[in-house]
Amino acid sequence: METRNHQKNGANRKARRVGYVKYVVMKTKILIIIISILVLNAKIDAQCEHNPTILPNDLIMCPNSIDTLWTQVYDSYQWYKDGNLIPGATNQYYVVSTYQDAGSSFSVNATLNSCTEMSPDVLVDGWAFLPVTVTTIGYSDTLCIGDTLWLIINLPYTTNIKWYKNNVPIPGANNDTLIVITSGSYNVFGAPPQCPTYIQQLGIPMIYNFLNCTTGMDEKKLQSSITVYPNPTTGKFIVTSSNKINSIEIYNILGVQIYPLQSIKKQMSNEIDLSGFPKGMYFVKINDGKKVYISKIEIQ
Repeated sequence: METRNHQKNGANRKARRVGYVKYVVMKTKILIIIISILVLNAKIDAQCEHNPTILPNDLIMCPNSIDTLWTQVYDSYQWYKDGNLIPGATNQYYVVSTYQDAGSSFSVNATLNSCTEMSPDVLVDGWAFLPVTVTTIGYSDTLCIGDTLWLIINLPYTTNIKWYKNNVPIPGANNDTLIVITSGSYNVFGAPPQCPTYIQQLGIPMIYNFLNCTTGMDEKKLQSSITVYPNPTTGKFIVTSSNKINSIEIYNILGVQIYPLQSIKKQMSNEIDLSGFPKGMYFVKINDGKKVYISKIEIQ
């Protein structure tokens, strides 16, 4: 009898322990559910109804320039540069400059109805250009009256071009090519198309002196000794000279030699065929054994 009572008491204690464990497990699950609900509510409360952005979001600035970043209308603002707070930058806009800000990322903390959201980062980039350079065709150590120089301002300076002679603008000289046949100091200004107000000039002027190398012949007679016709042409044209022609070279508008004719027959008239080349302006360089001439030819 005593043994049975002992076994019964042990079973009761075991049942109570199991019940307690189940109770603890149930309380733990309830606590986890409560915590999850609180975290979810906190996340919901943390999400604002506005999503600030910055415009422009693809800004590339020209050298020595300023621009403005904007965001939408909110109650208050705080701008950041490369993740760092910008003291005093609490307006709807922020002014950036090439010198100080190109290459940096910007964001803004915007507050509306006591809720604050950070905008995505926006990169401010900047253009960089090489100095102005000029390609020269037809230059020799001795330039004589009747010689022709072909000066071409190189890329990327294709906008707002202006050529100068002796510090005076040359009327009508506002494309990338200048033909020089007289002595003087020459310079050129231009801007890249991405930044048309960024006007730069050649660092050192180009000084050329044309000498009277031929006795009894003036510049007009020298020029008239070479003829290129028809001009304009559909592709074929004839080059004639008062002397036998030693060589003919043809260059495109970029100064690239496209048609070398070093081994032509040494005669006073030669036919050239550029029918397979694109329409546009070309330059013909002619050597008659005594002088070198450059003439324009237009293919239509």
